[in-house]
This record gives sequence, structure tokens and C-alpha cells, in this order.
Amino acid sequence: MTVKYRDGADWFLDGQLLLRKGEHEESVAAFTHAIQEGWDPVVSHLSRGVANLLAEHPAKAHDDFTEVLKLDGQNTRALFYRGSASMAIGSYLRARGDFTRALEIDPGYGLALLNRGVCHAHTGEYAEAAADIKQAMMVAETDAQHFADTMGIWRNHLEGVLGVLHEHTDLSDEDIVKLKAFFE
Repeated sequence: MTVKYRDGADWFLDGQLLLRKGEHEESVAAFTHAIQEGWDPVVSHLSRGVANLLAEHPAKAHDDFTEVLKLDGQNTRALFYRGSASMAIGSYLRARGDFTRALEIDPGYGLALLNRGVCHAHTGEYAEAAADIKQAMMVAETDAQHFADTMGIWRNHLEGVLGVLHEHTDLSDEDIVKLKAFFE
């Protein structure tokens, strides 16, 4: 009986499949093997970072996204996800910096706008939070499905922020209902 040699691409494909199945810890392990085998470090670290984020290991995810940015400093996905990892550990100023950098590269990045708004809300910058979230809502209306699919993981986190924003900003009841609709 011969054993097939597994290369980095095989490990990466396994990691993607495991990630889609919701087996986050197992996908982290597969992506780690892909990295060790030398398979595309940008894509492997980005994917392992997402798996780590979903497996609730935000510090490890942050490290993976930092590796991507060392190789490709203009990678908006790595900036977005590193900002998301920073949010998950409560580092809102650091997260805001990553979302701002992503927006400098792609001003229409709606998810970065939304998350930067959430960061502003957590640091008491309510006018800036409302402005970013309103702008994110305009972007979301043109790409509602992608917006809702990607932001599903922040659903519970956002609920509390929306209450604070509603109390401290000029976001109307209609704005709040509209934004909540993207997550239902």
C-alpha cells in the first residue's frame, strides 16, 4: 500500500473544506500544515487567521494577519480581519487604525466602515461612529447579501453598540431598524 504524499495545496484545500464545515480548530491545523509545506504564505496565513478568529483565538488570528501584512502591506482583507481580531480582544484604537488603513486603500469597503464605526462607539466618539455606520449602510444597500453574510459573526456584538449609538447620536429609529435588518 502506498501513501500519497500530501503537499501544501492538499493541506490548504482540506483547511478550506473544514472551515466551510465549521470545524475551525481542525481547519487551523490543516492551514498550519499548508504553511509548513510552503504553500502560498499570504493565502495560507490569511485563511488560518480567519479560522483562528472563528475558533475564538483572536490573538493568534492577529498574528496571522500581521504575517500577511508583512508580505503584502496593501492587503485590505488582512487589514479588515486584523482589525476584527483587535476588536475581539478589546483593542478598539488599534482596530480603528487597521480599518482606517483599509479604507484609505478602498474607500468603499463597507464592512471596514461599519467596524470602524463600532470602534468609534466603543471609544465614545459617537458622531464619528454614526457617520461611519450611516455610510456603511449606504454601501450595504448596494451589496446587501455580501454585507449580511460577512457580518453575521458580529451580530450579537453589534446589538449593544446600536443601543449606545441610538442613545448618543442622531441615528434615527429607521436607521437602527434598517441596520438590524442586515443581520436577521
